[in-house]
Amino acid sequence: MCSTTKLRIYSQNVHKNYALVDTFLESQKDHYDIFFVQEPPWNFICYAPSTVSLEEDKVVDALIHPDWTQVVRVPKDSEDVPRVMAFIHSCLFRLRFSLRRDVVDYRDILLLFFFNRGECHFFMNVYSDDCHSAVKFMLDQIIDIPNLLYMGRDFNIRDAEWDPSVSSHPAAGQTLMDLADSLGLVCSLPELSVPTHYSDTDGHANSVIDLIFLGISCAQVLHRIEPDLR
Repeated sequence: MCSTTKLRIYSQNVHKNYALVDTFLESQKDHYDIFFVQEPPWNFICYAPSTVSLEEDKVVDALIHPDWTQVVRVPKDSEDVPRVMAFIHSCLFRLRFSLRRDVVDYRDILLLFFFNRGECHFFMNVYSDDCHSAVKFMLDQIIDIPNLLYMGRDFNIRDAEWDPSVSSHPAAGQTLMDLADSLGLVCSLPELSVPTHYSDTDGHANSVIDLIFLGISCAQVLHRIEPDLR
């Protein structure tokens, strides 16, 4: 049984790999409490009776597992498919994890809040594409999120601050650091420094594009960042 004082979080970009998510949910259900996913699978599940026509509607969704509660922003249309989601283990039901779509309503950002010891806390799961869309959205739309404890993880920014294979400090990297600072977060370097993205293109170097930012109160928490798998 998990403890509210020590949540075990696993985060990974799964590149829409249904089998990978399915395997994790079953094999790791006794090892982790929260599973943050970037680029989740979003597949046809079944047909359901339609309320507007004689034909059945297609039900499109991500994976469902009896030991996990799926938290995802429901898309507005077929062009609005979510690129982040979370699975919360059933042992955390008393913390009342919920999606705060009223604060952040964007397919690349999942803002979760929960109650612990009478206080509300927040976790943020982020996928920012190579145009840095999520970072730009946060700069334009988000002013403050009190008690934000965690923000991670796929930011698609290479910067010498966290990637030893590059020597530059691009503007996007500084923008991300400034954003984190405005939210009361610090970049937490992993206990084991390894590439988080392995290139499948000849001549392209492996890189570090996945990051974890933590609130000051948990800045010393040790963690690993698992590399992207396809």
